[in-house]
Amino acid sequence: MLAGEIESLESILTKQEVQTIEVGTKLNEDEVSHFKIVKLLHFSIAPNFTGKILAEDKMQKTKVELRKLPLIEFYAALTCDYPSVQAPLFCVKDGFYTAFKKQIALNMSKLWSEGMPCLYDVFIYIQDSLV
Repeated sequence: MLAGEIESLESILTKQEVQTIEVGTKLNEDEVSHFKIVKLLHFSIAPNFTGKILAEDKMQKTKVELRKLPLIEFYAALTCDYPSVQAPLFCVKDGFYTAFKKQIALNMSKLWSEGMPCLYDVFIYIQDSLV
């Protein structure tokens, strides 16, 4: 089931949007070190966004209007128990979304239900529902 899910993702997404990383690559994240990871995927997805956001840096006294959001990069670590009894372990990379990374990872984890693959749903969430 896992191989089919990854194959489906790779047929839908570009190589820039999803990459399989060799297991054993270090993420420097404590959350993923306690589980037996069998697959590690790196996602880089641009959220669909049609509005405007005013970003302000009070220390530098600058304001920037954003009309497009930067890519969100995250890892999905899949254990030998995914999808039957374990959700993927998500880790959002630092960057523009750092302040929200724990909430984003939690929201992605909530898309999993026992026995059901969820990686495509995670992609759709990031692409269409993040903002």
